[in-house]
Amino acid sequence: MKKNKSTFSEFEYEYGNTLLSLAIERVAGNNLKNIKDDSEFERKLTILIKSYQHWYYCVAYRYKLPTLRILPYILRLIST
Repeated sequence: MKKNKSTFSEFEYEYGNTLLSLAIERVAGNNLKNIKDDSEFERKLTILIKSYQHWYYCVAYRYKLPTLRILPYILRLIST
């Protein structure tokens, strides 16, 4: 039984990944103000999203924080 609990469905992993992507995209978009050109906004947004994802994983690794890989397990523990 323990072996079955440690496996996660693709849906659970994608759900956690989607949450992080949306949060990072919102923060990056909020930091880009007063840009009138859509192509410049998209270019800068892409750069910021990559930077923020890198920072997220650096901080998670440095402080031994949970990453999205174990998020479904944590959510399952909370819901039970």
